[in-house]
Amino acid sequence: MLNTSLPSDDCAHHTHIDFPIGTRDANLLALGLQQLSRSAQPWNDPTAAAMSEEQATAIREWWGFHSRADLAQVVTWLSTQRRRREHWQQLLALRDRAARANGGQRPCTAEWLSLIAQSGGTGLGDELDFVRSVAYFERSFGHADSVLYPTQATVTSFDGYALGQAAAIPIWGVGLGLISPDEALELVEQVNEIARTEFGSWQQFGCSYALGRAMHWSDGAAAAHHVHFAAEAVSSMESALDPARGGPWATLPWWV
Repeated sequence: MLNTSLPSDDCAHHTHIDFPIGTRDANLLALGLQQLSRSAQPWNDPTAAAMSEEQATAIREWWGFHSRADLAQVVTWLSTQRRRREHWQQLLALRDRAARANGGQRPCTAEWLSLIAQSGGTGLGDELDFVRSVAYFERSFGHADSVLYPTQATVTSFDGYALGQAAAIPIWGVGLGLISPDEALELVEQVNEIARTEFGSWQQFGCSYALGRAMHWSDGAAAAHHVHFAAEAVSSMESALDPARGGPWATLPWWV
């Protein structure tokens, strides 16, 4: 049975009242909350009982799931490769080191490009495009009052997007009849072990997810329609962090 006491807007995260949200299992499932909520399922239901036939068909076709092996392979790929482009990661690491050395104040675009040049890069071409795109999306998402994306948030990787997908896929596998809920939770826990090590809070994970989604689908290009595409995730995760809106991330601890 769905809990309909939550807000009914697009950012609501519906819960299933038969599955307590204060449990360790719920905490693990919350890593995939954004993906599960987008597929109109209660995020805390490991049985995926609300999955419609239409949703099942779409997920199966999009991801190519026809067996448990298919599903496990995709979860492993997302968890280990994480859609990473190593040069992008190196450029983010340069900025992160500079921010840490400056009390958390991230370098401006010009300073970041200078750091890249000092480290053996050119600060031109693809590197310039990358820096400009990150700055563009961060200006679009970030604002001083945001609980998810405060103005000076320094994203250190785009891994959150792939890990959020990897945490949801096993539950979809249950809905597709490929694995049991217990098997799915084992896979979800493995993904969580990676995410909880890399990130220090729901907010850090959410920032990485939002920016990672924008950069992945835009292929690193600064484009307004990709801001709109990822803004849905930003709004949804801000809701998840808001206790006044019943946000699960507001009450569930990051460390489990």
